[in-house]
Formats: sequence, C-alpha cells, structure tokens
Amino acid sequence: MTCGTPFTGYVVKKKGIYYYKCNKKGCKSNRNADVLHGKFMEVMLDFEINKLYRDPIKDELMRYMIKVADDNQGNEKLFKTQLTEIKKKIETLEERYILGEISQDLYIKFIEKYRIEKSVIEENIAKCNVDLSNLENQIDLYLLICGCLPAIWKEASYQRKLEIQEMVFPEGIMYDREIDNYRTTKINSVILAISQLSRGLEGIGKGKTACVSGFSNVVGGTGNLSKISNDFKAIKRFVVKNNLQNFV
Repeated sequence: MTCGTPFTGYVVKKKGIYYYKCNKKGCKSNRNADVLHGKFMEVMLDFEINKLYRDPIKDELMRYMIKVADDNQGNEKLFKTQLTEIKKKIETLEERYILGEISQDLYIKFIEKYRIEKSVIEENIAKCNVDLSNLENQIDLYLLICGCLPAIWKEASYQRKLEIQEMVFPEGIMYDREIDNYRTTKINSVILAISQLSRGLEGIGKGKTACVSGFSNVVGGTGNLSKISNDFKAIKRFVVKNNLQNFV
C-alpha cells in the first residue's frame, strides 16, 4: 500500500473468496484478491518479449557484456594498484604502532579508515569480474525466462510468486488506492531494458517510427555496471534457486 502498510490477506469462508485489506487507521482499503492478482498480471505483461525479436536482443546483450568485460580490464588494473598501495599503508601503520611511534588513538583512527578503503577497493575488483564462460547459453536462458515471466508467475506457488516479485521489483511494489493500480519505485534494470528493446523492435516491425537504442543506452551505459551486475545476479539467483537451468 502507498500508505506504507502491507496488505493482510484473509478469506470469507462462506463465499470462499480471498481478499486483501489494509489495517491502518484512516486507510482501511479492502480489495478482492483475484482483482489485484489480475492487475499484477497486467503489470507483468509489460515485460513479455516477442519471440520474433529474441535473437536481436540477444545480440545486443552479448555485445554489451563483452564490451563491459573489455572496459573492466583497465579498471581492474587500476583497482589492483590502489589495493597494493592501501595494503602498504596498513603495513606501515601497524609497524609504526608496534614501534611506539604513534598512539593507540591514532592507530585506531587510521586503521579503521584504511580497512574501509581496502574493503571498497576489493568490492570494486570483484565487480570487474564478468563471467563470459557459457555466456550465450546464459543469455538464451535469461531471455526465455524474462520473456515468459507472466506465464511463470501465473502458474507459480505462493513462495515463487514472491521470489519473482522480488527479482523484478527489488524495492517492492505498492498498490495505490487512488489510481486503483500498482506503483513501483525500481524495476530490475536488465528486465526493463530487455522489454524496452522488444517494444522498440516491435514498433519498427509494425511500420512505426521508432528509435531502438542499444542495450548500453537503455540501461545508462557501462557506468551503471554495479546496478546492472546486481540485477543480472538477481535473475541468476532466481534461476538457480528454482532449478530453471533446463527451463523450456
């Protein structure tokens, strides 16, 4: 709910009908579960991919990931140089403390600072590692699953429905009573970009004037690598957790 209170589900046993309600004072929104599920399905249909455009979207994703890997080689060298420097600072600080050249207060102040810097650099190095092994098969699988999200969600168990929602909407999805529909603050950037590319290609296929940007332009370039990498990992976690590696 946009009022900030989660819905609570309940059933009217005499009718066998499920509902969602908000218990917040002054809100008290109450909606039929089937109606809300139908509206959510409409949201999911926005991410459906036309099978005709799967191959060109796949090509865009492949080019993007290879470019990211190439760009990251230079970044990784820089971060590794920074890591070597910060390790030397830590060693020097520890040596000076042991020799009594600096006080305990100064040691604690700077060791904490250096350790935080070291942790950030190590995280940046880890983000530079783009796994290109079996890349084509991974992208084929992700495109297939992302393109079938509405069907997967419809047939899913309650727990899997929650996992799909968390993958697609990392910050959650809210029901807005005023517009009688859902609102989101963040959508998985990879899933969103794939659906946008599909719609752009579909527009051209129907003879409409359309501008189809590459994947890099849609997601904001390789500068957003951290966000994109996390969103790719979210899809991979969902695939592995639900044993969808052989999804057909």
